[in-house]
Amino acid sequence: METPPEKGDYSLIERASLDQHTITILLVEDTEDDVFFFDRAWRKSGSLGLLHVLPNGQEALRYLGRQGKYANAALFPWPDIVFLDLKMPMVNGFEVLKWVQTQHFLKSFPIVVLSGSAHDGDIQMAKELGAADYLVKPIHTEELKHRLSELMASSVSN
Repeated sequence: METPPEKGDYSLIERASLDQHTITILLVEDTEDDVFFFDRAWRKSGSLGLLHVLPNGQEALRYLGRQGKYANAALFPWPDIVFLDLKMPMVNGFEVLKWVQTQHFLKSFPIVVLSGSAHDGDIQMAKELGAADYLVKPIHTEELKHRLSELMASSVSN
């Protein structure tokens, strides 16, 4: 049985097989506990692929903009799905969503907002800014597994 990484060691988590389709997930989350619970739910879903974890929105802009170390597509592949926290230092999730709308990416990807806020205004704004879904933390493992399965199935079919 695979052991989870040590707390704080989440920059890249990989589970891949050459004979199966793998998916690349970009998780933009500044709270280590939330990263831990996301990773645990992902592991339980049985999904194969790459999970890149970024600690804030500024790093997400660099990753998606292919800036600095993120210019290496072999090490930092294009995400199939982005999970984005809203309340982060430096650049928040709303700012990332606004920036993504201004870009002309060759390949699109769904963005799922992960937030502790259940305010209708936050949910509405995230959807208006292009979020494919909005999940309120804490996220139950079964709910995340279900959403991951749905998003991965639609990502594979696109």
